[in-house]
Amino acid sequence: MNLQEYFLELSHVEKLGEDLYEEFSESCSEKLKPVVLAFSQEEAKHQRLMLDLSRDEHIKDEMVNKEIELILNQQIDHIKINGGKLDIHSEKEFFQFALQVEKNSIDIYSAQLSVYEKESNKYKMFKNITKEERKHMLFILDRLYELK
Repeated sequence: MNLQEYFLELSHVEKLGEDLYEEFSESCSEKLKPVVLAFSQEEAKHQRLMLDLSRDEHIKDEMVNKEIELILNQQIDHIKINGGKLDIHSEKEFFQFALQVEKNSIDIYSAQLSVYEKESNKYKMFKNITKEERKHMLFILDRLYELK
């Protein structure tokens, strides 16, 4: 998989995340709604960033590290296989699913950091996305703890 295809796939994954949070916001409590919608907006921002990266014609010849590609494929499989079975009205089930999505995203973006120089804008962008995904994961872990 070349980098252009990779970024297009990542944009698709981020869109799925945006849609999941958006859909969950329609059935979650009023207390959770603002946070869930904020997560949806952050996923939409990530999607736009990945689409912007995919438009760079110079990356067609650059191949993605096989390990990074494997992590991305695991994320896609998780969303396709488990997302279709998800009871969106079950807060616990939703957050268990979302926890794995966020963990996989952290793995994807953390692995991507190794490709860029620390001073580069792309490194900083992926570092920021990783921080946002961690924030989502910590919120989800806290929420799952409260649901026990």
